[in-house]
Amino acid sequence: MNNHFSAKAVANATVLKSQLGQTVPGLYERQMVNRYTDREGIVTTSGLPL
Repeated sequence: MNNHFSAKAVANATVLKSQLGQTVPGLYERQMVNRYTDREGIVTTSGLPL
């Protein structure tokens, strides 16, 4: 996991919470899931662009 300048901290936190068996609250932009396809099914998307 890293805190890269392009907001990977949020994307990484969703995976970490999932790996720990925790729910991932909130709505995330569809663009995040499009960019990090392994988040599909982990996060709930708002369907709205950034």
